[in-house]
Amino acid sequence: MATARKSRGKRARKTAAVPAVPAVPVTPGLGYDPTAPLEPRTIRKVKEGVTEVTLDDGSVLSVKQVVVDVKRVKDQWNQQGEPIYVVQAVGLIGTKSVPKRLKRKQS
Repeated sequence: MATARKSRGKRARKTAAVPAVPAVPVTPGLGYDPTAPLEPRTIRKVKEGVTEVTLDDGSVLSVKQVVVDVKRVKDQWNQQGEPIYVVQAVGLIGTKSVPKRLKRKQS
């Protein structure tokens, strides 16, 4: 005959259910459904620009964004009625000038 076990003063812990991780991360305030289908776009012309940043240590950095790919979100528009685009870009950073005092001495 089976007997029931008595608890010895320990209570069973209740564990909260772990929510499933969405397949596509959703950014709050994104303004569109990131799971919507995307339409590839062809880049026909590029006007590149470089931003120069001067730091408090006297260094001058050159920063440039290079657009790699552009897609339009299908059947979605922003509040102004314009289509929404998803852009893939790469940031390139170089030093334009660095004060001598910051450079490592060559051996």
